[in-house]
Amino acid sequence: MQVGNGGAAGNSDLERRFPSMRPVKSPPSLFTINGIGVSMYGKRDFDAVTGTYIKTRCFCLVFIPVFPIDAYRVADAPGRGWYFLGKERVSGFARGTRWCALAVVALFIGSGAWQAHIHSPEYRARKAGERAAGYIASGMPIEAVKVYRGMIQESIGDRAASQQAMLSLLNAELDSGDPNRIAAAVRYADANRMIPGFKQVLIPDLTDRALAAAAKCSDPKDAERILAALRPSPTDLVRVHEALRKALESIHKAEPDNRETRIKLALMREEFGEVDGALALLEPAADKLGDGEGARLYGNLLMGEGRVAEALPHLERYVTPRMAQWKTLESAVDRSYEAAQKKALDRLNRDNGAASFRKRYDAASAQEQERMVQEYLSTEVPKDPDFIASREHYQAEAKIVPSIMDLGVARLRMAQAEKDPAARKELLKKSEEAFLALRSSAGETDEYRLFLGQVYFWSDREPEGRKLFDELLASKKRDVGTLFQLAHIFRDLGETNEARKLLDEAFPKATRNAEKAGIVSLRSLLARDTDEKIEWLSKGNASEPTIAVRLSEARGQKAEEQGDQEAAKRHYRDALAAYEKQERNSTSLNNSALLYRNLYRMEGKLEDFETSARLVSEAVELEPANSILSENAAESQLTAAVIRLAGNRIDPKLLQFDNGLDSLRYLYQREEERDKLLASLTSDPNFRKGIAHYWDALLLSPKNPGLYGWGAQVFAYIGDDASLERLLEKAAGQEFDHTIGRDELARYVNKERDNEVRDALKGQREAVKALVADLKDAKSRAWAQASVATSQLGGFAIGESCDSKSWLGALKSAAKEAPCVRLQTTLEAALQIIALEALAADHPDCAAIIEADRRLLGPQAILRLLVRAKGELGERVRKHPAVVEAREAAVSESELFPGNFGLDDWLLLDGLHPEKDAKLKELATSDRSEHLGRKLERELNHETPAIMLGDFWEKILSGDDQAARKLLPKIEATGVKLPVLF
Repeated sequence: MQVGNGGAAGNSDLERRFPSMRPVKSPPSLFTINGIGVSMYGKRDFDAVTGTYIKTRCFCLVFIPVFPIDAYRVADAPGRGWYFLGKERVSGFARGTRWCALAVVALFIGSGAWQAHIHSPEYRARKAGERAAGYIASGMPIEAVKVYRGMIQESIGDRAASQQAMLSLLNAELDSGDPNRIAAAVRYADANRMIPGFKQVLIPDLTDRALAAAAKCSDPKDAERILAALRPSPTDLVRVHEALRKALESIHKAEPDNRETRIKLALMREEFGEVDGALALLEPAADKLGDGEGARLYGNLLMGEGRVAEALPHLERYVTPRMAQWKTLESAVDRSYEAAQKKALDRLNRDNGAASFRKRYDAASAQEQERMVQEYLSTEVPKDPDFIASREHYQAEAKIVPSIMDLGVARLRMAQAEKDPAARKELLKKSEEAFLALRSSAGETDEYRLFLGQVYFWSDREPEGRKLFDELLASKKRDVGTLFQLAHIFRDLGETNEARKLLDEAFPKATRNAEKAGIVSLRSLLARDTDEKIEWLSKGNASEPTIAVRLSEARGQKAEEQGDQEAAKRHYRDALAAYEKQERNSTSLNNSALLYRNLYRMEGKLEDFETSARLVSEAVELEPANSILSENAAESQLTAAVIRLAGNRIDPKLLQFDNGLDSLRYLYQREEERDKLLASLTSDPNFRKGIAHYWDALLLSPKNPGLYGWGAQVFAYIGDDASLERLLEKAAGQEFDHTIGRDELARYVNKERDNEVRDALKGQREAVKALVADLKDAKSRAWAQASVATSQLGGFAIGESCDSKSWLGALKSAAKEAPCVRLQTTLEAALQIIALEALAADHPDCAAIIEADRRLLGPQAILRLLVRAKGELGERVRKHPAVVEAREAAVSESELFPGNFGLDDWLLLDGLHPEKDAKLKELATSDRSEHLGRKLERELNHETPAIMLGDFWEKILSGDDQAARKLLPKIEATGVKLPVLF
């Protein structure tokens, strides 16, 4: 375009012809870049004599005029340009357009300012306060409480004032005396125990106040309404449900035909282990339960009784109509989460974040910037009201998930018992459908195929599962993502060695930091010890939140192993603080629960255990098809039952060294006392829940030897032979990978782990020393002598002296002053190791056997070998004073606990008092729990020297000396040095 001033006609003639035109000395500025800028538009007032006309100069966007600036009379110039003759007035239409544009701009600026105003924290806080005041004036205090909580979540207004307002309103409702108002307040305070950003519980004494309010109600329906609003913690469950059951029984007595009361009361009875009573309430109405909560409860009760065929139709009626709705809500949560993320990012982009955030962001690397944004989102998204509402709605309906799991289990067990191949195939297909419903995605996606392979393992179709996994790996060319996902699955199934191999293959292939972080994090969970865990985590980027929090956990574990309790607690709390900033999902909930459990074990604060139990329960509800979560829930519920039984009789600090069932051994010293305690334990609702979680975990992780071992320990302790047989049958159907066991034994025998063992023993002794100094009452200090002795005895396997002179006297005194099984068994173990040390010092031939066998066999097994030796060696051993003392100490336990007298006891005591030999052999032969335990151990482990020696002794007990002789060469081939045994 050519632009120039006019010279075609004289200036005076033009001025006379166009009197409103003002001459110009130079052409106006015109420019555009990508269609944005200033250009000429239009054509008006054409003059035929001069060939000129008026064009308007406008500001344009994408070549479209949006704002008129001024106008010029022009003449066409060669090359599609113009000669500018002079400046003219802008047309009326253009002037109107200009004012409209200015008005639009002003409106836009004003609207932006108004939007900024109404989105400002001050404005939002004021409007929220007005809404709360309106709710209060309308007699809706709980709605006002929700508003104040929303203000805290969104960080608007005075947080402390909002918290105080919440407390005032809730306390007023709890003290109102109106059952309906009290129930509403209890329900809200219970569901929102913790306020974001505040460490203290909203209403610390909520359970006590709910119980007190219910006790004052004259109508049992009012009491039931209040108590039903409460979800008690594991330690409060018994007393709350006792009060609730009392109210329901009163209602049932008055209205025996009330079906809903029957269902609620049945649930109470089931909680207390009264399955027969619960079934008795529901049996008469079994055909009228429909598809409601009664069907769910009845199906669950029948499953617990093993009546799978009867349970199945009730579970199907309950699950089928709810499945689609639940999946819809699940999708809605995903959508609301994505929307909340978008809103949070919009706010961050609009406000640029806090000044400090922007400054750090601009100075950060691209990777650090991504981490900062993710951390911001993890903090902001959980505060979004729409996301909160969507998630709460979903969680309220998520109670269907355990029933889906029950349905899948019921179909699977029916299939396993079905003889007809066609019927079995159909049941397995339906079982898979139920399990796969727990997965969000469907179709032939990779995630779906991975989960389907996992279901095949659950369904005893391992070859099909492995084939599916192999095909997927091949189709994906063993890429990082598939290797990582499959490692997760193998870990859940209990195939930890397989998971390690996949992760070791994936790590060198990983190129992105996020991939590496996920691999090293999971690989650290599969480490053989804490040092290996820290080594793997150190391969990741410490600035990654996942790696940082895992490192805090691992360093806490290492400090605890070394006896540095304060450092351990500090690292654990650092990890907890990091998890609080992360998204609230099953992983963060579970890991936080484990950290709180560690702190409980170290400090004995009941609130830490209750927090742990609550978090792991939430985790299982979110992901019921996760074996790790089910296993942790089983342990949590078992601990809850133990805590209830222990009450104030055991100082919680002692649980650092004796947790779970082991701690109960402080509470009895005779078989009848133990049997009474076990009756209370097995009827405890927490224990029953724990066992239910355990069987779920075993179904989900059929290849996990440790899980079988945990169950065997529990069932042997309570004398549940039926469950032991069930475990044995399950284990016999699996092929376990013994690579890790063999490797670990080889490392131990080759003295490669000695430094690790010494460090652990040193840490344990330091911790025990601190414990004894911290205990106040005499009984607890006496009981602690068991831990003192145990920490000293642990070095026998690596050749350390037990230094019995420093602690044996205190242990013997404690066993007399505060008698219990824990002290008695510790004293017996101590005397047996002391006897071995004395034999080694006095007899070189004994010393040779002890030195050769100490890493292959336990000290008790070595002593039994020597006690049963033939010839002169055996005579010397059996007459040695230290051996006599050790054997005599074991006699008392055989008298106090004849029902637990087994093979190991017989091997030690046979021949000590010949008049008792026949009776002792009969007791040992009849101990079925021990026999089942040994068979299970053979299934779970490779043929270790200890297992082979156990087989040898069983042959001796049964009188089959010929078969026993044949085993000796095989045992000696493992490196075990044997005395003459025949």
